[in-house]
Amino acid sequence: MHPRSLRAVLVALLCLVGASGCRLTEVSAYNLREVHDADGTPRRRGKVRGYLGYSIDQVLALTQLGQPTFLENPGDEEIDDPLGVCFENLSNLLDEDLGDDHTRAVAIEMVTWLSGDCTYSLSRERCAEALRALGREIGCTGPAAPLAEGQVAASAEVVAAALETLVRTAGPQALGGPGAFRGDPRTLTEAAAGVLALPLDRDGARRALAVTNILLTRAGFAEPGFAPVLEAHRTLERRCVELSLAALLADPAQRVRGAAVDAWIRLGRGTDPAPLEHGLADGALEPVLAAVRSLARHGAPIGAADSEAERTQALDPWMSRVIDLLRRFPQGPVHVAACRAMARLSGTADDLHPEHWVAWWEERRAGTLSVDGARE
Repeated sequence: MHPRSLRAVLVALLCLVGASGCRLTEVSAYNLREVHDADGTPRRRGKVRGYLGYSIDQVLALTQLGQPTFLENPGDEEIDDPLGVCFENLSNLLDEDLGDDHTRAVAIEMVTWLSGDCTYSLSRERCAEALRALGREIGCTGPAAPLAEGQVAASAEVVAAALETLVRTAGPQALGGPGAFRGDPRTLTEAAAGVLALPLDRDGARRALAVTNILLTRAGFAEPGFAPVLEAHRTLERRCVELSLAALLADPAQRVRGAAVDAWIRLGRGTDPAPLEHGLADGALEPVLAAVRSLARHGAPIGAADSEAERTQALDPWMSRVIDLLRRFPQGPVHVAACRAMARLSGTADDLHPEHWVAWWEERRAGTLSVDGARE
């Protein structure tokens, strides 16, 4: 090809890319799928793309012109570091504007998948950290409750059937784009309710979220006629985050569990005792550390007390557990956090000597100190 012709083709492609509306969100999600098999295990062969390469691929696919010879791809390529590519693209995706409806839904979909299926613990830990921002955006405050006794999650076939009904009902209207809705909202309400009525597990919820995201992105999130789909979409977002948090709290890696406990605490802004109880009961260093640091930062989640006696009664169980941790972790980060937690709970000065706190606690139990009692 003549250099001038080559330059002309490249300029034309770049103009098409600029007009295509391709976002980094799609590139990151595409690469995450390329470096994982469906079960989350890493792939060593695939087509990892940068922003420009992915955009050109999409433009050429849309124009149906086929690729010029100099852009032809021989097929899947060797992926030297699929775990590194996973972490990089996950971080890129989660650094996007999560206030954008489409971007947030894609991020939640990927986090829901990788939080339970990715084999790379650093990526799962990044998923746990992301739940702080994602959960706050959608009003999530904790993990999903287990299914009721005897209840079984909907199978892939059942979920697919419900989603097919939704797509058949909403799809033709969504293709018209924003402002094109002419259907009966009641039919959409029924189709959306059919999806939400299912006992969805993590995989089913994320697949349903992906479908509602496609429909709403096409029709417009503000399209009045699609309000039933948007309501289902919001519910699915919360369900996905709750299920992701539940999976991460049970992760085999303690660093991941610690990050999940910390995310749960932050979603409740330190006022919910449940994540603290969970972290302390876990027993491993990282979840315990997340709980104790919250006690040092926020104090005990005991609410307002009507009297000093009630406050003392509410604080004592928390201080007792912190003292037990000082005995169990005589040095290291838990030791430091526990000393600071005791200072916060007791209302006295910081002291990083655990033996002083143990002695203070023994005096307090003997009745010679109040909760605000000074220490020598």
